[in-house]
Amino acid sequence: MGTSPVTTRLRFRSLVPALLMAAVLAMPLAGCSGDDGDGPVDPPPPDPPAGGRLVPEDYPTLIDALAAAAPGDTVSLAAGTYTVDASLDRAVTIRARTTGEVALTGSRLTVRAGAGAGGAVRLVGLAFSGGDTALVVQGASDVSADSCSFTSLVCGVLHTGSGILDLNAVSFDAMSGGALHTVDAGRVTIDGLEVTASTAGERGVIWSRGTSDLVIRSGRLAATTAAQAVLDLETTGQVVLEDLAFEDCGPYPVRRKSGPLTMTGCRFNDLTAPAVGLGPDAATTIDACEFARSTWPAIEAAGTVTLTGSAFVDGRGDGAAILVTDGAEVTIDRATFHGAPGPWLRLGSGAVVAVSRTLVTDLAVPAIVREDLAPAQLTLDQCDLWHPSLAAWTGLEFERDAGEGNLETDPLYCDPGAWDLRLQAGSPVAGWGAFGVGCE
Repeated sequence: MGTSPVTTRLRFRSLVPALLMAAVLAMPLAGCSGDDGDGPVDPPPPDPPAGGRLVPEDYPTLIDALAAAAPGDTVSLAAGTYTVDASLDRAVTIRARTTGEVALTGSRLTVRAGAGAGGAVRLVGLAFSGGDTALVVQGASDVSADSCSFTSLVCGVLHTGSGILDLNAVSFDAMSGGALHTVDAGRVTIDGLEVTASTAGERGVIWSRGTSDLVIRSGRLAATTAAQAVLDLETTGQVVLEDLAFEDCGPYPVRRKSGPLTMTGCRFNDLTAPAVGLGPDAATTIDACEFARSTWPAIEAAGTVTLTGSAFVDGRGDGAAILVTDGAEVTIDRATFHGAPGPWLRLGSGAVVAVSRTLVTDLAVPAIVREDLAPAQLTLDQCDLWHPSLAAWTGLEFERDAGEGNLETDPLYCDPGAWDLRLQAGSPVAGWGAFGVGCE
């Protein structure tokens, strides 16, 4: 669809230490793998050259520079192509002098620095390509990668260390076994993520297992698939997704079986399978998210779900926008459902659903569907169901009397034909729906 508030607003050979293997890998990992590289480097001299350890000016190879580096040193790489299989046991910075012009081809860096290794390991401006897993994090040291790219690898990053992993402005392209896999690792934060034309086998393109927290802020995942889910979130830690765009991804761009999940400002467009799959032990908050031009159901909801300020527009197929499974508890406030051939809700047995200040308009099947007439608790308060070409409240009779203050009136969208679903001044449902008032 054209420019609209919908578009504008709502946008790991695996060898780890044997004890770790027994503790965290009950099954073989598909995709990301790691080993110990070339082992520990020799004790370094105390004083680095001014400006850092320069490659190739001071040291002919990257491995020579790393062998000489002391904790806290910077290894500075001139533009060119390097191949290295190294194990880092101290905190150093490896920096490209020009971002994107240092290519590490067929290389692996294994970080196993301990917590007292002199700070964090930093990688800046490096372009990894070709080979198995480019970056393996095993130690207790914190690790950051800034402005790094990972291309045509089996896997980009495998994190099993206990330190914090920070990825900033990173990209993954044409990965065949996953972009990032974490297993019982420390906290992972990604700020600025691009994943394109990638896939994964039995694990997700991004897969997190164990107890670690995962935060991803700002990014885009496009033309990316996995056998189970693109973001396969098996960790029981806190997961936060903010301002992510998923385009032509699946199945399940996001799947969360259990634990807390917060999604804010995420956009799911041009999907042919459900966007979000939530397990019965998941506790999910979804705010200001967009689900557009995609096959419904957009959300398969189990567990507890709180959804606010979100839009479901231009749905495809005959599924419901939200499939509420047996026993789920779902609260929906200030949502907009507009333009689709299927119903907006399908309720499983024992589902408890409360909907308020929500607009349901221009659906070919505007009913709420209950599976096998299963008992479900539904409350609609201050909702507008407006279907000018149909009888608005089709389906089960209980829907008509399910709450208070419901309307069947034109909400006065600014330009529904152009998918501008803001409300005109004077709308009878001001304060309802996802987009607010104002056509300017």
